[in-house]
Amino acid sequence: MAVAKARKELRDPRLAQDLWDGFLRKCDRLADEGLKAQKLGVKTPYLPSAFTEKKAVTKESVMAKLAQLHNQVNLPPSLEQNKSPKNDTSPPPSLESLQKAYENPLGRNIVEQQLQKHPEWI
Repeated sequence: MAVAKARKELRDPRLAQDLWDGFLRKCDRLADEGLKAQKLGVKTPYLPSAFTEKKAVTKESVMAKLAQLHNQVNLPPSLEQNKSPKNDTSPPPSLESLQKAYENPLGRNIVEQQLQKHPEWI
């Protein structure tokens, strides 16, 4: 919602120019403060996080994190995503294994998905 509002506001050329001018004034002030700090002997002056380079988020980095989470969460094999067809007639997992998996957000999400796929377990 905030991004949509910002895009809408930036379509107004006068508002966009005012925002840009304010941003340049702030950058100029921060640069002056950084130069002043360097003159006082500070080796690495503080810059707000908006001015530091951020690591790009990629599909691979997200998948690596999710795989790491999946390895840390000990879900019963019966709760993992089924790769077999939906007409699987395997017995439902035990109540204890469902309760244990439900204790963390990832397990809770998987349990809820499995219960939606198998309403007969309820």
